[in-house]
Amino acid sequence: MAQVEEHFDVLTKTGEKTGITKPRSHVHRDGDYHRAVHVWIYAETTGELLVQRRADNKDSYPGLWDISSAGGNFKKN
Repeated sequence: MAQVEEHFDVLTKTGEKTGITKPRSHVHRDGDYHRAVHVWIYAETTGELLVQRRADNKDSYPGLWDISSAGGNFKKN
């Protein structure tokens, strides 16, 4: 069975939709702006931070340690 690749909305530098969507791998390859979520799980009582090792087959930063949910480009405040 063929695997379907997720498509991302391509954004402007200010976070507005351009009306273009592209496969995830193309957005990362081309360095396009797109929405992303970063989730930090921190146990204040123990000072522990949950991290995970990225899969070796990821198109960006394979095999490296990362926060629990990572993305690429995002709108900065």
